[in-house]
Amino acid sequence: MLYDKNIGIRKKVDLMEQLTKSEREIAILVMKGLTNKEIASKLFISVHTVKANLEHIYEKLAISNRILLAVYVLKAIEFKDREVSKKII
Repeated sequence: MLYDKNIGIRKKVDLMEQLTKSEREIAILVMKGLTNKEIASKLFISVHTVKANLEHIYEKLAISNRILLAVYVLKAIEFKDREVSKKII
């Protein structure tokens, strides 16, 4: 079987789709560099709720910190953009 370098990224995209809408919003805001306090303010939720959602996200994606989350989200978005572009062409 040939090695497919996109298998790992596809798995990331699939796992991202298992996050709730609010978890995805928070993950994207983390990727953009916002702090928990800034995320809470932007989404009209408490900092405690942001932290709780981040813990759920880390558990679902099997990661341990916001830096890994930012990289994870960025790679998933880039992969989806490439897949959409392929369908258009």
